[in-house]
Amino acid sequence: MPLRRKVSTSRMITSTTQSVPAIYEDGVLRPLLPLALPEHSHVQLTVAVEAIAPAINREQLQAALALTGLSLVDSPVHGVQPLTPEAREALAAQVPQGRPLSEIIQEEREGR
Repeated sequence: MPLRRKVSTSRMITSTTQSVPAIYEDGVLRPLLPLALPEHSHVQLTVAVEAIAPAINREQLQAALALTGLSLVDSPVHGVQPLTPEAREALAAQVPQGRPLSEIIQEEREGR
């Protein structure tokens, strides 16, 4: 039922309310459904922002990825364990210092 509101003693304005979803893009609100309005109608907007779910935290994301098999972190595959800090240091010591690794690889491939 339309709401009636007296604006002046000489005229009455009838207003109705429609609730439609919209998206805000490039500074413009765009309704996602057609509006039952004639062209060039003047309207009053009331914006109700939908609640956005809180961001998933790193632990939840990691658990979800591991559960689906998309992450190997904290889940040994066929008995392979992550490197210990000592093993990492030993491996890093085998990489020559001073030149970019890409140059070293290219030289090895060229047989120099």
